[in-house]
Amino acid sequence: MIIEGFRRAPPPSSTIPRSGAGRFAVTTKADRPQGPAPAAAASPLDAMLALQEQAADATRDRQARQHGQALLQALAALQHAMLAGGAETESLQRLAALIAACPAATDPALASIIAGLSLRAQVELARRGL
Repeated sequence: MIIEGFRRAPPPSSTIPRSGAGRFAVTTKADRPQGPAPAAAASPLDAMLALQEQAADATRDRQARQHGQALLQALAALQHAMLAGGAETESLQRLAALIAACPAATDPALASIIAGLSLRAQVELARRGL
């Protein structure tokens, strides 16, 4: 018996092979269809939970973004008060309140930015002994 080599199996077709055309073939991962798992396996409950989780993450990120903007505004107000020679107590109290109520962001980049802004506000409070 002589073995000449291996042949790749023809792509699957919708027709039934004839009795004389039977060949042995091994499919590899490359021959298998690539793509996501069938959507029928997911239940409606899983889809609803995933949707709620995404909505919660988006809400947390939106709140963190608004908090970061409020920190920036409070730091700018403190800067204006320092340059004008006015009272800084309102700005400092607002910074302290914003630091105490800092929400957590789910986006790592946003969380890093919020942490940097919070640190800057803490430095300003520490410089004034608060």
